[in-house]
Amino acid sequence: MSKSDFEKTVSRIDGLSLRSYKSETAGSNLLVTVNINFDTLDSLAAFLDESGQAFSYTETNGKKELVFSFIDIPSSVEDHERELFTKALEGYSYEFEVETQGNMEASFIDQNGNPLSNPAEGNLETQSGSVSFALPMSSLVFAEEPVILRIVF
Repeated sequence: MSKSDFEKTVSRIDGLSLRSYKSETAGSNLLVTVNINFDTLDSLAAFLDESGQAFSYTETNGKKELVFSFIDIPSSVEDHERELFTKALEGYSYEFEVETQGNMEASFIDQNGNPLSNPAEGNLETQSGSVSFALPMSSLVFAEEPVILRIVF
């Protein structure tokens, strides 16, 4: 998406603003980095997923929980298709970061909310006030289970 695409999107959602947009080319790779500000989690939810299926927010007894579904149940693909897609996605990665105030806990969960014993290949880091998640794009696309991240703060 171009900067103007992001500007149009955020202008349609109350409480959302584009903090920064950066696009850079390195050889044949294009890296787009976008930072957005949001006044409420409803604003963020409208930006991330207006259908309400890939993002949820709940608050119980002072604990806030964000749940992000990055990919639905993987579809069945033949070995030769997986090989073609993996080669096409080589060098691409997915990176995601959430910052807030206070300590955060993060874990991958299944569709029932239980911790995953074998989450998608990737790097999940939790620091005070920040959670980041990065993995090769092919690992996200071909994860054996849906990739669902729960963040509690």
